[in-house]
Amino acid sequence: MSAHYFTLPTLTENFGYVFIEALAAGCPLLISDRTEWNSIEPAGAGWILPLNEPEAWTRQIVSCVEQNQIEYDAMSAASRLLAVKWLAEPSHEEDMAKLFAYAVAQVKSVAVNG
Repeated sequence: MSAHYFTLPTLTENFGYVFIEALAAGCPLLISDRTEWNSIEPAGAGWILPLNEPEAWTRQIVSCVEQNQIEYDAMSAASRLLAVKWLAEPSHEEDMAKLFAYAVAQVKSVAVNG
């Protein structure tokens, strides 16, 4: 793994595939409070930070740099476990299939109707 944490201070995110990808790679998240990923903190898989408080981001990044290996390894394992549990949930696969089918239908409709 070439990264230890995944950071995205996004203005808005309706899902964020990058989050599940980072978690699956064992990268704890540092994300803004503008996402739907509220389960990361209780799972020990990262932090949700207020987007409008840059000093909170700075403090958390410094804390990450100072984190010892044992703490990091535990967070990395918790991140991976959260991803595995999320990916194992059958309803997520069904929801994604519906979303992609809808997106494809929209593209076809635009192509046909110009």
